[in-house]
Amino acid sequence: MNNQSSTEIVLLGQLRRTLGRLEAALGSVEDALALTDFQGLVEWTNRAFDRLVARPRLHSLGKPIDELLPQRFVEGQPGPVFDLLGRARNRSGRTVWDLSPVPPRKVVEVSWSPVNLQPDPSLVFVFRDLSDITRIQDELTDSRDSLEKQVASRTLELRQARDEALAATGEMSVFLSTISHEIRTPLNAIIGLTDVLMDTSLSPNQSELVHTIHTSGELLLRLINDILDLSKIEAKKLSVRLDPFSIGDLVGECARIMDASIQAKGLTLEVLMSPELPVEFQGDSLRIRQILLNLINNAIKFTDDGFVRVELSYQPLKGKKGQVVIKVIDSGHGVSPEFIPKMFKSFSQEHGRLHHSSQLQGTGLGLTICDRLCRLMGGTIQVESEIGKGTCFTVSLPLLHTGDSASSGIWKDDHRSPTQTYPSVSILVAEDNRINQRVLELLLKKLNQHAEFVCNGQQAVERVLQGGIDMVFMDLQMPDVDGLQATRLLRASSIDQPYIIALTAFAFGDHESECIAAGMNDFLNKPVRPADLRLAFDRFCLWKDEATSPNQQTFHERQ
Repeated sequence: MNNQSSTEIVLLGQLRRTLGRLEAALGSVEDALALTDFQGLVEWTNRAFDRLVARPRLHSLGKPIDELLPQRFVEGQPGPVFDLLGRARNRSGRTVWDLSPVPPRKVVEVSWSPVNLQPDPSLVFVFRDLSDITRIQDELTDSRDSLEKQVASRTLELRQARDEALAATGEMSVFLSTISHEIRTPLNAIIGLTDVLMDTSLSPNQSELVHTIHTSGELLLRLINDILDLSKIEAKKLSVRLDPFSIGDLVGECARIMDASIQAKGLTLEVLMSPELPVEFQGDSLRIRQILLNLINNAIKFTDDGFVRVELSYQPLKGKKGQVVIKVIDSGHGVSPEFIPKMFKSFSQEHGRLHHSSQLQGTGLGLTICDRLCRLMGGTIQVESEIGKGTCFTVSLPLLHTGDSASSGIWKDDHRSPTQTYPSVSILVAEDNRINQRVLELLLKKLNQHAEFVCNGQQAVERVLQGGIDMVFMDLQMPDVDGLQATRLLRASSIDQPYIIALTAFAFGDHESECIAAGMNDFLNKPVRPADLRLAFDRFCLWKDEATSPNQQTFHERQ
């Protein structure tokens, strides 16, 4: 008997300790939890529930739970009676309550479940705070509504601007830049906020809605880019630049940009470079990058299983001139022989490919633009394809090489992966649009970076002159002092110079040239993507390493 009593004492002690640990664990849960009897009288709560009802546990025990819960609202008005206990006794379920009649909204997800332990069944209630997710969704909805209003209000203005621009060919580039800026600015909010929202905890229904909005925004952006590029090519306003660039770095950057799309479809992306391929060339790297991204994106779009491969080779010509041959090969659906002659015509889409999937949407302008850009640079583009076996696009470009041959035939990504972090950087953002400020703030937060914000160029200059700023994101179009003027003022000063990144909703290369001439280090188009932001930080880290080299000149010495 004594042995039995001792055993019971030990077991009771273990039970008390286990219950104590369970109490501590449930008390630290962020969701509000409550346990009641079958009549709805509170038997236990955790600390989160105590905060929800604004009273300590002792004042809740034994009280009907529906009398403790805060008032819920529907469209700002007190909501009708909700039979919470009746539903909980019947079966498990959930709903969403709005607990605030005015912004900022306080939204909770309420779920319940009966616990049928006879002879005393219980009811379990969980209250999850959805306020942060709801706030981001509301911001996204406001941005969408703002975009619709701006599009409607700008229609007449854009028609008038179009007529005036078409009346004088010299004004065409101004007209196209205006359209680009006005549409890209709200798209920056739409795409940027959905990029952030997709990385949060969403229900399947919410995830589907956010993904639909993001995909539609991307489609609209692609449409705008294609139409503007083709318009500028047709107006003969697109010139070819001759700048030194690394072909390996260019292809690697394109591969990193497309990596998310590759992974989303479960494909592999291979990059093979001939050992004879020189490292450095002179040419328009921006347009070559555009061609390559268009072709890789096209290959991904029409490939459901297998691979996308990029092959680079080199055919020497006279002196340092040579023919760079870029092949983009996929294992996708292929193209019928009848459609191949039409592939490079504007708005051409093969009927079968167009309807193959609801995801295969586009303007039919991407390949047209590739063809025009190749011809503009004195090159060619050709296609070979077979139904069910895939497609191969071959781009040949005459370029002047300025360096040695490539050291390896296989490209390897030696840049930072999306999971790697960057050292903390002192950042200033000069941006007059509050929504754009918020988008960049959230994108920087994903990189564990924080920033100060100012609303015009004059404020940016004053803050940088105070010292302690390593990196500046400088919007080009701001009131009073714009981004270019502010950069020139900073470069003319004798301070330790920061790394300045241009932010613009303008989409053309002449703006990039103006930024470089003003002394900016880098250039990002809106909408800013997480991948583009990471590449900008990669370039900043390289710049920082070079700036700390013992043999590195100061900014003013380089001028």
